[in-house]
Amino acid sequence: MQSVIDAQGRRTSGFDLMRLALAVCVLTFHTVSVCYGEEANFQAWKSDWRPIIYLMLPMFFALSGYLVAGSLERTTQIHRFIGLRAIRILPALAVETLLCAVILGALVTTLPLGEYFTNPGFFAYFLNILGIIHYELPGVFVGLPTDGIVNVSLWTVPYELECYLALVLLFVFGVAKHRYVMAALVLLACLVGPYLLEVPQYLVRPTGDMLVVSFLCGVCIYQFREMIPHHWSLMVASLVIALVMFSTHGHNYWGAPFAAYVTVYFGLLKAPKLPAVMSGDYSYGLYLFAFPMQQLYVHLFPDARIWYLNALFAIVLGMAYAAFSWHVVEKPIMARRNSILGAVDTAAANVAAFIRRLLGFGVPQSAADGFAKAEAPLPAEEQKRQEHR
Repeated sequence: MQSVIDAQGRRTSGFDLMRLALAVCVLTFHTVSVCYGEEANFQAWKSDWRPIIYLMLPMFFALSGYLVAGSLERTTQIHRFIGLRAIRILPALAVETLLCAVILGALVTTLPLGEYFTNPGFFAYFLNILGIIHYELPGVFVGLPTDGIVNVSLWTVPYELECYLALVLLFVFGVAKHRYVMAALVLLACLVGPYLLEVPQYLVRPTGDMLVVSFLCGVCIYQFREMIPHHWSLMVASLVIALVMFSTHGHNYWGAPFAAYVTVYFGLLKAPKLPAVMSGDYSYGLYLFAFPMQQLYVHLFPDARIWYLNALFAIVLGMAYAAFSWHVVEKPIMARRNSILGAVDTAAANVAAFIRRLLGFGVPQSAADGFAKAEAPLPAEEQKRQEHR
């Protein structure tokens, strides 16, 4: 397969468009539960649309795995990789959590503001920033078809963090450095995964563990990218197999590698750039903020619970928020990555020195100084690549 970056050093636009399209697809599917309730959502999962619905999140995670694998390959130290993941994910998540709790919640809560801001549920909501997910704010969106839920999309955040943790552990123990061993391990997980789960957990919707496997499938495709053909016929065959696997009970893991190939195939296409929606990476902000906007629509217009109007409302406001998140929060933080990673280097060196002293090994001052010294700033071209990782 061709690289994420083409021969001229430019990022292929297919991945940007793919992420945005997947975020819109997830948003659109959420209109079912938001407008018509959980029973309608359950029936949708049991309908003929199930394979297509099932495909969305595995593709999202496979895409992330492919891109993050490239970031890990270019990062010389594991603590820097962790730092890059943190500054890419946490600031936007923190701002979204803050806005939902302090502004949106305060505007729509049924409780007096004094009681709302002192309720333990208000403070617990901020644990979302750490990946400890809380869906409810006191008195917010109660009585709606999706009763009391502020942002159901956050359920994937812990699994995304697990993906990064899994990749870090595989790297630390040397597995990720040997692609054939890595591929064998991921293939084994795909084969035995369905048998390790209780049946009710995976008859209805994709489980978090399967999403982690999808992420690792994306990592493997990146590792073998020069050996895997990029051809439409393989994409069609993979798509058919993935849909068949996702349509039959208990075979979701078996569809993960094929869904990953479909994702990377489209991501590597040089899609036309749409300046209005691709001047930044808006997919993350849209994914984070769309569901609260969908709930807000139902709250404001209870007699107009029509799925396509709900989707349009959420896309317009969600994209406006995503542009704010990218240009005001995410991009400025990424622009300061070198200074942040310098602090990460220093912290890692101090921790290493403390552990070595604790174990009685001692650390030569010159070695500690060398470890703590920040690496040279990333070249401008590499900085642009990292913004999307």
